[in-house]
Amino acid sequence: MWRVTLQQIRHSRGRTLALASGITVAAAAFSLLMSAVTTGRAVIRGDVDNGLHATYDLLVRAPGSVSQTERTGAMVNDNYLAGVFGGITRAQYERIRGLEGVDVAAPIAMVGYVLRTVDLPVDITSVVADAASKSRAGIPGPAPDDQVYRVSGAHVSDRGLSVFPRSGQTFVFVSSHSLASLFASGRISWKALPGVNILGAAPAAPPLPPGSDTGGTVCVGGVDGNGAAQHDKQWQQCLPDPVGGGHLVTQLEWSFPALVAAVDPVAEDRLDGLAGAVTSGRWLTEADRTTVSTAAGGQTRHIVPLVAGSTPFVDDALDVRVDRLDAAKLLAPLPPTPALPPTPPPTLPPPLPPTPTTGAVAAPTIQDLLTSATADAPGTDIGHLSYSSQDAYNQLLAKASAPVAPNSVAGFVDAYWTTEPTTLGQLGPQHVSPRPTTNPDSVWSSLIQGGGTVTEPTGAADVNFRTLREHVADNHGRTPVTMLSVVGTFDPAKLPGYAGDRSVPLQVFNPPVAHGADNAARAALGNRPLLPEGDPAGYLQQTPTLFTTLSALDAFGPPAFPDVDQSAPISAIRIKVAGLHGDARAQLNTIAQVALRIRNATGLDVDITAGTSAVALAVDLPAGSFGRPALSLTEDWMQEGASLRVLDAVDHKSLTLFILVVVVTALFLLNGVQAALRPRRAQIGVLRALGWSRPAVFRLLLGEVAVVGAAAGAAGTASAAALIAVLGLRMPVGHALLVLPVAVVMAVLAGLVPVWRAANTAPRRAIVGGARAPRRARPVRGLIGVARAGLRGVPGRTAVAVIALAIGIAALTATLGVDKSFRSGGGGTALSAAAGEDVRGVDYLSVALTVLLGAVCVADAVFLGLRERADEFAALRAAGWHRKHVARVALFEGLVIAILGGVLGATAGSLFGGSLPAGAVAGAGGVLLVTCAVGVALRSLARMSLTAALAEEE
Repeated sequence: MWRVTLQQIRHSRGRTLALASGITVAAAAFSLLMSAVTTGRAVIRGDVDNGLHATYDLLVRAPGSVSQTERTGAMVNDNYLAGVFGGITRAQYERIRGLEGVDVAAPIAMVGYVLRTVDLPVDITSVVADAASKSRAGIPGPAPDDQVYRVSGAHVSDRGLSVFPRSGQTFVFVSSHSLASLFASGRISWKALPGVNILGAAPAAPPLPPGSDTGGTVCVGGVDGNGAAQHDKQWQQCLPDPVGGGHLVTQLEWSFPALVAAVDPVAEDRLDGLAGAVTSGRWLTEADRTTVSTAAGGQTRHIVPLVAGSTPFVDDALDVRVDRLDAAKLLAPLPPTPALPPTPPPTLPPPLPPTPTTGAVAAPTIQDLLTSATADAPGTDIGHLSYSSQDAYNQLLAKASAPVAPNSVAGFVDAYWTTEPTTLGQLGPQHVSPRPTTNPDSVWSSLIQGGGTVTEPTGAADVNFRTLREHVADNHGRTPVTMLSVVGTFDPAKLPGYAGDRSVPLQVFNPPVAHGADNAARAALGNRPLLPEGDPAGYLQQTPTLFTTLSALDAFGPPAFPDVDQSAPISAIRIKVAGLHGDARAQLNTIAQVALRIRNATGLDVDITAGTSAVALAVDLPAGSFGRPALSLTEDWMQEGASLRVLDAVDHKSLTLFILVVVVTALFLLNGVQAALRPRRAQIGVLRALGWSRPAVFRLLLGEVAVVGAAAGAAGTASAAALIAVLGLRMPVGHALLVLPVAVVMAVLAGLVPVWRAANTAPRRAIVGGARAPRRARPVRGLIGVARAGLRGVPGRTAVAVIALAIGIAALTATLGVDKSFRSGGGGTALSAAAGEDVRGVDYLSVALTVLLGAVCVADAVFLGLRERADEFAALRAAGWHRKHVARVALFEGLVIAILGGVLGATAGSLFGGSLPAGAVAGAGGVLLVTCAVGVALRSLARMSLTAALAEEE
């Protein structure tokens, strides 16, 4: 039997080569497709494995702290600490630390916002110098002897969209006259001398500073940030300063909120390496706790050690405007100054007594003249300066880092504020809108100012989204007071894996951001993200910038703050799980087991943060009160279980592609085997007439297919291996060794039906052939009619070609649709989008090979039809047909198959994640590819004349 098989293969080289070519192409395509699938699978698994290596694996929060949006969508707010102040007891924390599988348990307790008022130095020298330069160029300027400048600030936030009214003013008086001359003339009184506190008593006849009898004078002063009443305006100090020399520096108040949090310093360092990010001073230790000291008067102080972040991550700026006032209208001309005796040095004359009639001073001083005029006096805007929240924060750190003086109140905390979570109105599954709320003015009360109010943050006047709660210190002399002292600073950018853009998900030290969701929002924000503003009640809440230890929490509770409940001070616990081994599924299974232990032991809510990935949440932010329009934003939340979803998706996609490859390859081989057996019908009939049984003929034909399949499979595998190396794909050795037997098995399976049909054909019918008369004769007219007749003559082959092409078009349609979804941000999580980006090339290679195989199947069907109808075309040639008419018939047949396959494939692909536009593109590409493939088939057919085809013997 095998000898006959080999002889048939040797003596039928044409048929053998045709069948071998088909199997070679199928084997090569199968190898390339499986390599592409394997490569994509490996790349995605690598992405998933990398996604597991976040800072921590589990997030533990108190029941009730998980929002409805988080719970409904299985998500975690990337700014998950916003509005969460406490809820977990110390005992629960200790219980978690001792559980099996817990490597690191890092608690964080949000304390609240402390409000610090900083005096921001404002240097107007450059603005004044520039104005003076313009004045010399012909622009009217002030009188050369006396100049008065008003300095005011307006806060700007929300990327410049919110501009708040100007509050707080200072004034700079510059004179070319010496301090002694102004003093002697009565223009300056003792109130203006250095070292005199604005609220304190004046010293008795202080001496003039050395050198004050020469050169010029600069006086600076102003009102507070709340815009105090007229009578509160006072000059704070006058210094000798030659006109044109030195710097004109004044100060503006900036009320700056800073969020305080408490951590376990050892666990925090193990979790995120924070100690290695310290840039000055030192990191906290377990021994750090409140230091008790006693101030003058016997009051006890609890000094809290803090480590501060180097940046506040706040989008707030101060626009400083400098106005030049008309000095001639504000100040009376200076009277001639009497010559000063060379000795003794001038001393401060006593204050002038009031006149008997009016009680007014004899000579008006600067502060007297400016008190009622400078606040609203018209002026000329001569320039602007800009200061960022970083500038104010640097002043806060410098102030808090100084040693606490025995009687200092610089770091005194008379109140701090906590917030409630934002209420989100649900507009859709991943679409929310924060609901505004209102906070009363009484929430900004102060003990220091005798029951008055503190200088609240400027943003507090805008629309609020969080309810504030003030915790006011006890105002009894025997109650300890809380004071802050910064012992070190750290730079968040030095933390491992930090990139400033939330590359490490759910990281405490990254600011929450929101991006414009449409063109209008992006244009309004200047294509920049929206950041938190300096307002605790705003939508995007600041990250904590001041960190202390859990041991120091007592300073923020009773008895200093009697209304604070510290029975459950911890807001969240971040868990790093020990003993993670194996692939992503195995590691996630281990993490889930630890999560279950924590849940059972404590009753707390546990989120698996390993394998989470960012998902865009649509946020409709209402308009603000100071210029910010309503904005459509997207905010990153973390989707739980994203890694498992991606793994499931890639497994499903790999299985789908494998099935498609097998089906298309089987259809291609089915056509090839049918084409190889069709010309041998007469030979099979002779063998049957000579006594060969059906099983013998079946074994003979199937053996030929198996031998040819083995040889062609080896050639196809070798060709594919070279292409795999060139394309940079990967193919495991085990899979590569399976390609050859798979090719043989597929060839044999594809040949079962046609071989069985050929072996069971009656000898006479096989030798003579037979024709089935049609039920009704149909005339054939024109080229299209000939093409239709040819397709109807072999309906099985036509159907196989249509289905093979349709499968490729369906795969391409689905891939185009999914890819478009990912590119537009609708593909789900950032991990799935990144995975799609990483494997986009191999995915398109896979579907391109599938479509190509389908197109070759169509071309093969057309080619075989032309070969089998060679006698018909020879007769038509004899009747006057030209070669181009035959080519047109072939093109018509190919286009009919291509259009049918394209429509069927595009429709099916749109049902599996694709879109009709993508299907139209894929279908058009398939038609074009089939046209090219048919053209190649025609070129090979053109090399053989139709006469030779008629005379060809197999």
